[in-house]
Amino acid sequence: MISRYLATGFLLASSFSACTAQPPLPSTPPKPDLKLPPAIEDLAEQIEDLARSPKAQDAAAATLTRLLDAPRAEVQWRAARALTRLGVATPDTAAKLQKLTTSENKVVKFHAIRALAAIGDKSPGTIEAMMAAATSSEATIAREAIEALREMKLPADQAAAAFAAALAGDDQAVASFAVEAVIAEGAGATPLLIESLGNEKSAYWAAIAISQIGVDAAGTVPAMIKALNSTTDTSLQTQLCLALAEIGEPAKSASDSICGLVTKSDDASVRMAGSYALGAIGADGCEEALAECAKSDEPFVAMVGSWAMAKTTGSEADMTTAVDKLIAGLTSENANMREAAAKGLIELGAPAEIVAPRLIAEAAKADPVERVNLVEALAGLGELVVSKAMIGLEEPESRELALEILAKVGPKSAPAVPMLLELAESVDDPMAARINYVLGRVGKPAAAAVDGLLADLDSDNEDLRQSALFALRGIGPAAKGAVAKLMPKTGAADGTAECYLRVYALASIAPSDESVVQAILPTIEMGLADNNELVRLDAVMAVADLKAAGASLRVKLAELAVEDQNDMVRNAALAVLNAE
Repeated sequence: MISRYLATGFLLASSFSACTAQPPLPSTPPKPDLKLPPAIEDLAEQIEDLARSPKAQDAAAATLTRLLDAPRAEVQWRAARALTRLGVATPDTAAKLQKLTTSENKVVKFHAIRALAAIGDKSPGTIEAMMAAATSSEATIAREAIEALREMKLPADQAAAAFAAALAGDDQAVASFAVEAVIAEGAGATPLLIESLGNEKSAYWAAIAISQIGVDAAGTVPAMIKALNSTTDTSLQTQLCLALAEIGEPAKSASDSICGLVTKSDDASVRMAGSYALGAIGADGCEEALAECAKSDEPFVAMVGSWAMAKTTGSEADMTTAVDKLIAGLTSENANMREAAAKGLIELGAPAEIVAPRLIAEAAKADPVERVNLVEALAGLGELVVSKAMIGLEEPESRELALEILAKVGPKSAPAVPMLLELAESVDDPMAARINYVLGRVGKPAAAAVDGLLADLDSDNEDLRQSALFALRGIGPAAKGAVAKLMPKTGAADGTAECYLRVYALASIAPSDESVVQAILPTIEMGLADNNELVRLDAVMAVADLKAAGASLRVKLAELAVEDQNDMVRNAALAVLNAE
């Protein structure tokens, strides 16, 4: 959750380790000592019973509140936990829980904080206790207190005081949790963010929050400029540039400061983030600094600098240079650079006549690994790349690459389905088969293709028939009209690929139809015992589709999960068994 906030809300700087913080650990209770004397054990059971007292909640709350004064920590934390579950309090409950937030026992403190949040108390004493706990040196306690403060929806000044202290603390996990709370405040967090930017220790975290709030945090720009001009910390410089970039044009007043930083810094992360920011805010007069970055010996820096130069000048020559470097970046061994290059191509908005021929040429000369990297980088953009891929479908030269991208994008390629169906009517069988495989990856949103796929089952072309079966399996229950056509050929389990594909398609389309299940079980059993590990893997996936697999299949899955020689088959069988 918080990991997506940590310096990843930007276009071309997703690899900066300098601006990546540790995500907060889940706020789980500390482990208590569960070895209890018999008398306490009996009492513990009674406390649990009180937590489940819907008809006598007030009486239960009164008893549990009295138990908060017990001399033993084992009783105190159980009583607090029971109050959390009950969610009901007496007039004395909050004060007693407040006292327990300073207990020497970590488990007691944790459950006291949770209980205060659960009973909804917002008295000054509770707020004071929570704010003290939010800066605890014990990370688990601090995180729980911050979460409680968020849930309490305190006035901005009170919340700000607690979050500011957490942001300036030494515990990264606690600070990360506070960042998430600040982000939730949106524009309302501006005063807190401005104050935090004045402290170098908390400024980094404030910049991360601003990166996610975006333009709504435009009021922080002057404070960010001041921080940028005064710090020599490269991690902070990087994060401030990224935050300014996310604000966009309203941060244009930071142009001179960013430009100076890009010119003087020897740090690659700072130069990348600064170049990205200059392009994102539309800076003027920074061409010289960006030109230097574009000529860098470091490919990532050069790529970002070229992108920013093209964004700021808009000239065809700069666009062409940027496109060349971005497309080259798609096949980089650096996964972060590939991701950045893909996003950069989309954001640049260069004309198709510049992008398309270069992209096709790069894909044509790429080795298999580079081509996979290129496709995965573009597909990683999801919906953003679909419209571009649809343009690629129009030209034979770019069609195959476009289909690879759409298949990798999967269900989010749904907008391309009508175009794919139209195209399938005018191409040869090999290309139609490729289109069918894409439709199978799209899945349920490709339900409009069912009639055409059923027609393909009558083709003399084996690849086209098999691709149609793959597509029907991917579409699933939305292809229920195909059951009748598939069923007649399921009786003879001849072990051919087409036989298996028909059965697997039926398992996906009609997983709850008892007559279908009984008809296909023999073939699936045969697939689970096949010598080919890919056939066995597909058969395991078919069992996963079925709602009533039958005891015999579960026994066979258990055998595969333990004995199969192939890791993928073993893991898949185990996953299916665990999901039951």
